[in-house]
Amino acid sequence: MKTLVFFIFFISFFYRIHAQQHSEFGLQVQANAATQLVKNPAVPNDGTFSWTFIKTWGIGVYRNHHFNDRLALRNRLIYSQKGFKHNAQYAIGPGYPLKDISSRYRLHYVSIDKLIQYNIGKSDSKPYIIGGIRGDVLISDNMPEQFGNPQGTQPIKRGDFRPLGLGGIAGMGIKLHQRMILQGDLNFDILPTLKQPDAAIRNWMWSLSLGFNLIGSDS
Repeated sequence: MKTLVFFIFFISFFYRIHAQQHSEFGLQVQANAATQLVKNPAVPNDGTFSWTFIKTWGIGVYRNHHFNDRLALRNRLIYSQKGFKHNAQYAIGPGYPLKDISSRYRLHYVSIDKLIQYNIGKSDSKPYIIGGIRGDVLISDNMPEQFGNPQGTQPIKRGDFRPLGLGGIAGMGIKLHQRMILQGDLNFDILPTLKQPDAAIRNWMWSLSLGFNLIGSDS
């Protein structure tokens, strides 16, 4: 309920300010491929490995403020799912065959993004590059009480993931229509979402999103 109230508050906030010159207010939906990157700080030569990607989704609202034909500031409030798929093998006892098991773990976030958009060229399609920072609030997850790391590191328990996170976003997009944009971007954690003596874990997510300008236009 608190999350719903939070979301409605920001929608009303964006609605009140949409009338400013060269501003747009819109709705965005996205399809994601999410995983987590894991590194053992105690053994840096082991490098970084990742879990298997899972498909997730997100939905949010945004406000664009255009300073000129090239540069714009985008504020975005978005709900998105992150997570990973864990593959493992187990046997019920000595001498029994191994069985493959896989589990999908999802972390649910509400995020606030501050992004700079730079338009490339002056064509009607208006391709652009975009980048900035993201602040994450973890609202729920489906992690088990204890999750064992196959590399033998310290087990991960429910509640170990940090409730607040800081990440970066980098991507490209194109204006398909006066009121429609298509964008692809990478969202990555700057600060580990979980840090232990033998494991530093960061979210890593590719997104393809479709935005609809509901109010206002830059043209």
